Amino acid sequence: TLDPANGVAVSLAEGVVRVQQVVGWSYSVIGEAAKTWTVGTDYRCRVRVSGSTVQARVWAASAAEPSTWDVTGTTTVTAAGYYGFWVGCGSAAAAQTASFDDITTA
Repeated sequence: TLDPANGVAVSLAEGVVRVQQVVGWSYSVIGEAAKTWTVGTDYRCRVRVSGSTVQARVWAASAAEPSTWDVTGTTTVTAAGYYGFWVGCGSAAAAQTASFDDITTA
């Protein structure tokens, strides 16, 4: 099962791409980068975990995938084969949509 109390979290919010490690429900930032989000624009996100290195990049779905990573961090959390998705909204916006598509694991 997915253990949400321990692992790595990637968030896209508040003008930031943020990578955090989670240990016993306690979040600590291991990397972040400023991003500008445009309302009504679809985005793609790629996350790579290799050993203790976590990398993430985000780009507009209408553009080509960039070759560089927005964020690189090092985690002490180890997990094998589990991942999941969580969507939340920290604002009182009336209508927000999040969808996941074309999810692949390699």
